[in-house]
Amino acid sequence: MRTSQRMPQERLRSRLTETELAVLDSLMSGRELDAQISIMLHNLGILQHRFNSTGECGEELKAMHGQVVDSIHALQKEREKIGELIDLVPDSMCRMVMKARCLTFKTWLQIAMMLSIDESTARRRFEKGLKILAVIAESSFDELPEEQ
Repeated sequence: MRTSQRMPQERLRSRLTETELAVLDSLMSGRELDAQISIMLHNLGILQHRFNSTGECGEELKAMHGQVVDSIHALQKEREKIGELIDLVPDSMCRMVMKARCLTFKTWLQIAMMLSIDESTARRRFEKGLKILAVIAESSFDELPEEQ
């Protein structure tokens, strides 16, 4: 990967506070679940082909199917949580950028084209949304009762 392609993400991470980084990691966790599900679906397809051609692997296929279904449910729940978190951002443009990036995994260029803005504006709106969510998260922690 070229340095110029990595720079915006590295610059964004270097400017974020610990809370903002935690919020970013939470928002992007859906991408990891998506990748895991893709791998499981691929493996499930291989097992299904093997089962259809040989009649073996029936139990293994059932177990894999259960794992895929569980992972899909986990992904759906995670996406709902991420969507609810993003909905807390009062700025509608920030919300649209964040949803496109975190829920549909669009690139900065795709987001920019979709919203008729440039890539740098999309990144700034995303960063602004992160900062807002970090303030909300910090204020939520402040409201928690102290342990005795």
